[in-house]
Amino acid sequence: MSIKVESGASVSLEEKAIGETDDVVTIEGYASTFGNVDLGDDVVMPGAFAESLKSIGLPKLLWQHKLDEPPIGDVLDAKEDGKGLWFKAEIPKDTGDPLVRRIVSGLKRKSIKTTSIGYKTARSERRKSDGARLLQKLKLYEISLVNMPMNPLAEISSVKGLVAYQDLPLARDAKSWDAAAALARVKARFGEDDDARRAFLFADPDSKAWNPALLIADVDASGNLVVNPVACFKAATVLLGSDVADLGIPDEADDAVRAHLDRYYAALNLDSPTKSLSAEEFDHLTEREREVRLKGIGISNSLAKRIASSGQWDADRKSRRDGAMPAEATELLTALSSIGRVAQSLIQR
Repeated sequence: MSIKVESGASVSLEEKAIGETDDVVTIEGYASTFGNVDLGDDVVMPGAFAESLKSIGLPKLLWQHKLDEPPIGDVLDAKEDGKGLWFKAEIPKDTGDPLVRRIVSGLKRKSIKTTSIGYKTARSERRKSDGARLLQKLKLYEISLVNMPMNPLAEISSVKGLVAYQDLPLARDAKSWDAAAALARVKARFGEDDDARRAFLFADPDSKAWNPALLIADVDASGNLVVNPVACFKAATVLLGSDVADLGIPDEADDAVRAHLDRYYAALNLDSPTKSLSAEEFDHLTEREREVRLKGIGISNSLAKRIASSGQWDADRKSRRDGAMPAEATELLTALSSIGRVAQSLIQR
């Protein structure tokens, strides 16, 4: 009987997680951690594995989630603690299987250093604030050593400057954004410590010269951080139209920064900025920003320039030169965004 399972976010093994005797290599660490949102918008909740460990027992130890191949070793123990699913396993060194020998060598050289789980979801629910799927009860079938991580966030969590998703409240009524003024308020309220960094998509704690283009939150009347949707729209444009290195973002943090922003877009009930451009965003962007976003979803330069010039926003007067965006432009924008999403899905197949 074949079992179709889901694979979870990968978790990095710690520095001293690998041990060795004459006969086996031992692995000790976490196969899954609680409370973290992966790029599939899944969150494993505390207690998710408790019933499975009792009813199904210890999971298999596999390579790359390959259920149709024999286990590469044995899981000796697995249990939940405050951090996640801890496990201990061993892999025999004296084996005739060349794959297992390569895995053992990779573990010792630390070229293989991540784990992931294979499971079926028994109970879950959607979190209303951001649409993340909360995995409350899982049937755990296997723990895999993985060569390429399923979730890049797990591998880059130690990148200096990376700001994890903060789930800050949204200032949904905000109609404008002044990054310089917001930055001054954030620093006046929080200084330059980690609380201030929460207002950014990326902020190197050592440099303190934080890029205001990556600032998405302001301080409200109660002194709390709130995300400004217009700031998100403009940050998305900067990310799509710039080389991340020019923004001070390391290449290995790029996916995580974009995923962070996508979470706030989801909370605004908007598609990822890499897939579409909504009329709401269009109304708050300059002509140049509109061009960048339109080209980012596959619109040609000439057509992007033509659409971008419709209903231009006058930033000085805080008003529209010619009223609301023309209905024809709205219809065309909606159609082109849909085409862009279809094209991207075909490219990714």
